[in-house]
Amino acid sequence: MNCESIRELVSVHGPFVSVYLPSDVVEWNVLRHCLSVQDADPAVLAALDDALGRGTAAGRGLIATRDGVLVDMSPAWTPHAAVARVSDLPYLLPLVPRHAVRAPEASLVAAGRAREDAVSGSGDRTVFDQFMFESARPEGPVVQGVGRCAAALRAGNADALVIVEGALRDRAVWVGGTHRDQVAEEEADLRALGMPVDHQRADEALPMAALVVGADVLVAPEDLPLTDGVGVLLRHP
Repeated sequence: MNCESIRELVSVHGPFVSVYLPSDVVEWNVLRHCLSVQDADPAVLAALDDALGRGTAAGRGLIATRDGVLVDMSPAWTPHAAVARVSDLPYLLPLVPRHAVRAPEASLVAAGRAREDAVSGSGDRTVFDQFMFESARPEGPVVQGVGRCAAALRAGNADALVIVEGALRDRAVWVGGTHRDQVAEEEADLRALGMPVDHQRADEALPMAALVVGADVLVAPEDLPLTDGVGVLLRHP
């Protein structure tokens, strides 16, 4: 599933239930109980019961609200463990592409074609290669770390958000109420703008902010050394 396919979720209001079942080892009933403990809406659980009752549950990712099941598909990559969350924002990372890091010379060649490929729509692999190439340049238009990446997203200065798989864990950021593109590492950054703020999971809030500002969202392998496990390819230096 590409970013354009999930971008429509930016206008949907939660709470969201996000479920990813990597294998038959974890039964839906176990995850259902976890969601109930998190005060999931019974109507949403019933909708998930119905969806998962059709076909094999293993290898599926589902996102649901009170309006029903919005996403029911195979994830782009499989999380190490089953996921069952209730939150104000959906957990989208398993739905977006995960890319291996190429050798530097391969990224260099790909980056040289980046603009041409972007016009022709060749996809997010080129965007990731461009991120890797620019990250290696001392003056490349890339920032790393939760604080700097959040600032870039707030300013709408982001072509792509790259998150290392599993790096953000339970880390949280601040979100400016219904302004989903307004994210910050420090609460004061949003309070200064006169916004109501909420504390949200970074692995949900940062991808949502990226989608709102029109940026791509990509997942990198666990061994990519990014500060805080997150980086942004800027639209302009």
